[in-house]
Amino acid sequence: MIHTLGIAAQIPQCTWGIRHLDTAGFSEISLLGQIRQLAFVLALDTRTLGADGHYEAAFARCLTMRRLARHIGEDTMMAYLVSLSVDGLAQQTLQYVLCLLPPHADLLRGLRGQLAAVPGTSRSMEKAVQADFELVLERMRSDANLLEWIRQDLAKNAGDQQTKDRAPTLTDEDILALAREPYQRFLDGVFQVMDSDMPYEQKYTEIDNQTNRLADNYANDLGVLCVMLSGSANQIVHRYSLSVRNVAAYNALKTAVEVYLVRAQTGQLPKSVPEHAPKDPFSGQAFEYEITASGFILRCGAKDLYEDRVWQYEFKIPFGNPERS
Repeated sequence: MIHTLGIAAQIPQCTWGIRHLDTAGFSEISLLGQIRQLAFVLALDTRTLGADGHYEAAFARCLTMRRLARHIGEDTMMAYLVSLSVDGLAQQTLQYVLCLLPPHADLLRGLRGQLAAVPGTSRSMEKAVQADFELVLERMRSDANLLEWIRQDLAKNAGDQQTKDRAPTLTDEDILALAREPYQRFLDGVFQVMDSDMPYEQKYTEIDNQTNRLADNYANDLGVLCVMLSGSANQIVHRYSLSVRNVAAYNALKTAVEVYLVRAQTGQLPKSVPEHAPKDPFSGQAFEYEITASGFILRCGAKDLYEDRVWQYEFKIPFGNPERS
């Protein structure tokens, strides 16, 4: 099974069957759950390989997990969240193996190149969010009772008299268009913020503000409220922080590889993070670096605002750090 997973992960656009669910009633949730279980099997095998000293094979398993995460991560928000989970498991497992690795410059150089070449979860959740929005509208389209309820609500509570007068004659597509337009405008604004050069804290605050404005401006619009609730508008800022957290863990791994490589080449840990190492996305600065008795810690320079905590990543070196003994 592990061999088959490795082959499937090499396929550029493997769907893992998510878009071709069988006729036995398999849902996306159950299939994604099984894929996540496969990732746990890979993680266990990776840890076993690392503990037995088969480091190159262990690294290959971690890269397989990252490819798996990439494949499943963009079609729906559920898939995106499972992708983040699988990629996070790959990162944690790779961190474990690095803590077992004796100094080996060639292996570390190879891992550095492979990490750069094998992307995990997509950096953008736009496709997944947009897909879920379209799915919400499709479900609304098939619910005649809901559409009639919205029509009656517009006739009674619309903000302007013209909409009230028109409400009884609105077609289903007219109602869906009235629900779509404000939410699509909201999503476009959120995606624009995410793609901007703003620092994390400013992006988080602006996305949160836009979400609150949407809720305040359309608190009495039943159609938009249905889309907001079904589309989980209030969760977008949380999911944005999850995506940044994923990047932070990935960048910490790449930074750790550079630190381990310096130690493999010089016999000592560096006094500071190498200049070319990737940044902490929460602060936009280099990771804070602390040498410990057992290895070193990489710490983000700013809080994850959703969790209200600073993330840090501990890396060990075999037999401890003689420099701190």
